[in-house]
Order: sequence, then C-alpha cells, then structure tokens
Amino acid sequence: MLKKICCCFVILGSFAFLIRYHFIGRKCRCRRNLNGRVVIVTGATSGIGYALAEELAKRGANLILGCRDIEKADRVKKKICLKTGNINIRISELDLASLASVSKFSQDILDSVESVYAIVNNAGIFYIPSGNTIDGFEETFQVNYLSIFLLTLLLLPALRKHRDPARVVCIGSECHLQTWLFPQPEYHKAFEDSVEDRFRAYSYSKFCLTLFSWRLSNLIENSNISVHCVDPGNTETSIYRTFPPLTEKISKWIQKPIRIFVVKTPLEGAQSILHAILSEDKPPFYLRNLREEVKIHSRLSDPILGITLWRMSRKMCGNHLHSIS
Repeated sequence: MLKKICCCFVILGSFAFLIRYHFIGRKCRCRRNLNGRVVIVTGATSGIGYALAEELAKRGANLILGCRDIEKADRVKKKICLKTGNINIRISELDLASLASVSKFSQDILDSVESVYAIVNNAGIFYIPSGNTIDGFEETFQVNYLSIFLLTLLLLPALRKHRDPARVVCIGSECHLQTWLFPQPEYHKAFEDSVEDRFRAYSYSKFCLTLFSWRLSNLIENSNISVHCVDPGNTETSIYRTFPPLTEKISKWIQKPIRIFVVKTPLEGAQSILHAILSEDKPPFYLRNLREEVKIHSRLSDPILGITLWRMSRKMCGNHLHSIS
C-alpha cells in the first residue's frame, strides 16, 4: 500500500513538474559578464524590472534605472548595491506619460555617458481606466508604445557609439496577435471605458510596439544595433494591480493553487530578457521562454503598416524628436 502511495506521489510530482516547465520555461545559462557596459532599464522598481536589474548588476553592468518614483527607486538602488556589491547604479527620473520627461531623460544620458550597450524598455501598464496624458494621448497607448518609440530613437546615437554590438529589447506580449485593424485612432485618445476596450487598448499598444520594433530592426540591420521583442509570459507582478480577477480577495484565493504552477515569478519572467541581453550570438527577433517565438503577427511584414506607424508616431512626438531622421 505504501509503495502505491509513493508511486502516486512520484507520478503527481512529475506531472506537476512538466506542467510548470511548460509554462515557466528554461533558465538563461549565459555566463557573459558585462564588464561595465551601460545598460538602461525602465520600470525597475518592482517585478521583472527589479529582478532583471539585480541580475545585470551581478554581471557587472553599469545600470541606469529610469523610474517615475525617485524615492522608491533610491531604496531599490541601495538594496541592489547591498546584495550584489555593484555600486555602479544610477537613478534617473523617467515618466513615460510625459514626452518631455522622455526627452530630458534621453538628453541627460547622451550628455553623461560615452555609449550604451543595451536599453530594456520594460515599463508598461495594463487594464487601467482610460484617460489622456499631459500630451493629449491615451495613457496605455503612450506609456506602452509612443514614449518607447521616442526614447529608443533618441538613444540610438549612444547605442551606435558602442564598441560591440548593441541591443534594444522591448517587452512584447502575445496579446499583440489580437489586433488586426491598424491604425485605430480611437485608442490614441481617451475612449469610453469598458472591459473590452481596456483589453483592446492594451493589445493595440503591444501591436504598435512590436510593429515598430520589427521595422526598426529592418531599418538598422546593417548597423551594430539589433532589436528584439521578448514576451516574458504570464508573470506575477504589479502590472495586474487594477485587474479585478487578481485584486478581489476571493477570486485571487481560488486561483492561487493554479497560479503556482502556471504563473512565473519576476525572476523567471526575466529569463528570456536576460538571454536577449547576455547571449554572445545575436538572439532571434522575438523570444518567448528562451526560444524563438513563431507566433508573430503576420501583418508585421506589411511595409505599408510599418511606414504608416512610423510617420504617425513622428508626427505625435513633434519637436521632441529633434533632428532624428
């Protein structure tokens, strides 16, 4: 009887391990040391951004953390310095809901560092009430896409100056597959708030981000810079803080046993991003669970969409783009 019980536990344990491995994926095994290379990480005060920053600090990166909450960021900096022994961590104010803030952040970096090895556009929002930013654009659209477009283009000169191949990493989402109509101007400005539109606005913002990343990767394919989208998968972070199924206590309690197996920790969610940054070889354009993701939107290769998005975004950014072509 005892033998049968033990066999059952072994079978159940193996089954649970396989389920978790399927959803969680592999661990980044790259042993590369960054040796003082400058890496910019946005949204590093919690979740994936914090886990990523700590891992990069362990590997000797000179980190610049772009954060909206400076006090919280300073506490995070001290914690990472203490845990890793790396004191080359700098905090710089960055509010993606303000194009002026993005412009200032970028100029401060261009004025203070010789070159940048990598920028990780990690900060983002999900399922928030609709509203316009100070620039007059819908917040999900601007934070998840438009400000990243501006930030990346403004920092290209610093990336081009890096002695080794440099990398741009944008955090994508499988949700980009749900958007087929483009452009959708109704999501550029505040829309009538509803459950469906919050999801659609998020999907649309991630489609724009992936389309921009794809076009940029093709435009600069002969340079020293490569561009990558990484889908970290379903990860337990504060991005879900306004999502009812995970904010209502009873619902969260019911889901918890399942989420242990199918939802990643922030460190697990950061593994594909680490691979995109640390791999000696050029990583694929779109990564998920450390593998090249084949589920990429078929419309990304449509040159008309890419050109339309580029021109639209440049117009929205206006004078903040300075002399960038």
